[in-house]
Amino acid sequence: MVNNEKGSVLPRRPRESVNTLSGSEDKQELQKKIVESAPLQTSPAQQTNPVNEPPADVAATPVVVPEKSDKEKYPWRADTDMSAADLMVVKKKKSYDIPYELVLRLDFIRGKKKPKALGEKVKEIQLLTEYLDKATRAELKKLGYEVD
Repeated sequence: MVNNEKGSVLPRRPRESVNTLSGSEDKQELQKKIVESAPLQTSPAQQTNPVNEPPADVAATPVVVPEKSDKEKYPWRADTDMSAADLMVVKKKKSYDIPYELVLRLDFIRGKKKPKALGEKVKEIQLLTEYLDKATRAELKKLGYEVD
């Protein structure tokens, strides 16, 4: 029977201690397991007192640079699983205070652009998207990132 009254105490399970040992294991066996699971050697970067010269077997092997994951390559996409093409299709409505001079420039450029097929004029949002894309690509390139 479930007790759904307000303020009732929920049933609790007893917590299992992480540090408790099972009946057959003692402290020495636990220490032995910890020592066996420890790494055999730490890299020079992880050592508290790194050695200036790397070991002979490490020096002979060529340096292999691991390929960056998409999260490292494109950190601005870290919170999403969508592809770049999908992200360009999805829209988010924003409202900005743009100086009137820039609005006049955009209107002038829009008037000078050739119409698309079927005589459809270029829309203001298309110009804004194009120019923002160019500006953000240039800025990310300065920061050392590559944009598809």
